[in-house]
Amino acid sequence: MPPLPAKSKVVELVWGERDFSRLATDLTIDGHTLTVTCGGEVSREVVRELRSMEDSTLRGQRIDGQTEGGLVFGARFGGLSGSTAGPGTTGTSVKFVQFLRGFSWHLVPDSGAPSLWLAQVTGPLEHIHGNLRVTFQRGSSSWSSNMSGLRLEGAYTYYLLNKFETEDWFLVMDTGDSGAPSDHVLWPDLLALQFSLGCQLHVGTLYGVDESGEVVAWAGGAYGADRAGSQVERPVPPVVMTTSTCTVPFFRAVSDLMRNRQDLRPGVALLAYLDALTDNVDAAFIRLAIGLESFAFWLLKDKRDDNDKIIVKDKAAWLAWAKEHRTEIRAMAKDEQQADILYNKIVNACTTSASGKVVPDAFAASGLNLTKEMKEILDLRNYAVHTGVMLKKDQTYRLDRELAIIAKARVMLVALVARAAGYRGAIRGWESADIEHDPILDSFWDVSQEAQEAERIVYVASDSAEQPGSPVTSESSSATRT
Repeated sequence: MPPLPAKSKVVELVWGERDFSRLATDLTIDGHTLTVTCGGEVSREVVRELRSMEDSTLRGQRIDGQTEGGLVFGARFGGLSGSTAGPGTTGTSVKFVQFLRGFSWHLVPDSGAPSLWLAQVTGPLEHIHGNLRVTFQRGSSSWSSNMSGLRLEGAYTYYLLNKFETEDWFLVMDTGDSGAPSDHVLWPDLLALQFSLGCQLHVGTLYGVDESGEVVAWAGGAYGADRAGSQVERPVPPVVMTTSTCTVPFFRAVSDLMRNRQDLRPGVALLAYLDALTDNVDAAFIRLAIGLESFAFWLLKDKRDDNDKIIVKDKAAWLAWAKEHRTEIRAMAKDEQQADILYNKIVNACTTSASGKVVPDAFAASGLNLTKEMKEILDLRNYAVHTGVMLKKDQTYRLDRELAIIAKARVMLVALVARAAGYRGAIRGWESADIEHDPILDSFWDVSQEAQEAERIVYVASDSAEQPGSPVTSESSSATRT
């Protein structure tokens, strides 16, 4: 990958709706952060202008501008810090600098941003066998191909593939008419991608290329994981030569859920799934339990009837009785502080705790049956969440048992998210996790024929002289496209 542009002179800077071009000097980029330096050795009048950048109303406003070389930049506000170095070289000047930082930045030509972007991706991707057959020319008449690539459709179109005969993986994205990728679009899609592949991926700087393949633009942000993970727990069955590519429709459905059902806070559930990819069994189970309960809560937020939680015949009569006996109830407490706690518990005893029913109710509302094994998982949740450990002090850890519990919790979270996303393809079970169809899933998860057909579409990428877009004869029963 070519290096990022070195320090550039800034000729235009607009922050919010205010023009600070007169103050800006240069622009630098370091990883996720874009920094515009303003000031230097300036007059005391200019110091007052630099101080005006500390106006609190500017916080959160977008940063835009242009460099002397004709590159347009933009970023989300990330911070402002000032530095006073002392008197200048003349009696009327001082050294004063403001550093304006931005995140989720882009740097594109003033003629417009390209639609094709690529970034190097690191993570445990060697397990991929996808729906994209990539053909490489090794010589004048020698060709090689593999099926390790993936073509995915979300807000943008994505191609995940590795460099031939290396372990280097790249994500290529086609943003269409959108130009530079938007962090509001890309972050949800890359979270959906990690969830769909069952692993944490680190995404490097994005490089925009023109029609000739030259790098003409750059973009950066915290789109993937801070660090690449090492564990892989696929939410859908793995792909081998004889099975369908479940990852493709699963990603499309989850991407749509992330973008169009923000009321469900799906990102919390997906992050919990990825954060549970840890060797610590207690942490893994607690994170999955919290993610499952959180997603169930938001699924039911507008559907639950508060009357369902009432366990007394007449709530008004109960509250009136508690009020009438308030003095007697408080007198039973150990001290004044405990008296308030005791009285409030008595008042609220007329309703059942929502946390105990939220997951079963969400499964029922989603048309999913809770199996006996799943109910046993829910019984473990309360103790683990409140103590930070799965087992009580008189129990001994047995790793195979704890890993089986975690696997079941993982399937429950995937099933609830998949159903909310409208995905009807295969998901992994917990007993026979490495085959496409797990008999245990039959009791609560149905796979539609339409979903199976969508999973069997294969794409071909080749630099041959064949006309793009023309059908390619498939040697299998899968539909093949170029």
